[in-house]
Amino acid sequence: MIRVLIISGSKKTTECIREFLACEDDLSITISTHAAHARRLFMTAAYDFIIINYPLPDEADYRLVLDMNVKNNASILLLVHHEKLKSIEDRMQKAGIMTVGKPIHQHTLFQLLKFAILTQRKQKQHQKDEQLWKQRLQETKVIQQAKCLLLEHEHMNEQQAHKYLEKKAMNARLTRLQLAKAVIRKYENKTE
Repeated sequence: MIRVLIISGSKKTTECIREFLACEDDLSITISTHAAHARRLFMTAAYDFIIINYPLPDEADYRLVLDMNVKNNASILLLVHHEKLKSIEDRMQKAGIMTVGKPIHQHTLFQLLKFAILTQRKQKQHQKDEQLWKQRLQETKVIQQAKCLLLEHEHMNEQQAHKYLEKKAMNARLTRLQLAKAVIRKYENKTE
């Protein structure tokens, strides 16, 4: 689930963005109309994508954008009046914030939103894959530790220890990881 926060004082812009994003099935959309409310929301939940339409009724500077950028790794899209774009674009770009001048054609805005959502989906998938690889690596470390203990205490070679863990796990209807942890506990208790 991709969590989106829309911060805008303009009901028209908010509704336009919300309607477009509502077509996506894996999004959770939260809307705020004021910077103070957005800050409270931001403190209680993590967001993947933040869209901020300036100016906001209770904030003229860009402190909210910069604060959210520092405290989160969310993608941020900042919509500002075209006259203000030149004065803040470099600072925002250096901070990793996408800044777009208004008025913006609706089709262009939708393409930007679609690109940001696709990027978030890819990032989420990479995070899942990374987590899976970390888990597999940890399991492999535990199994290798159990094999080393079998080599040391049972005088098996690496292949025998491997087959022992596989066969014993299958017979006991355990995973190799569960059996490896049991082997480690057994030999840790013997050394104490």
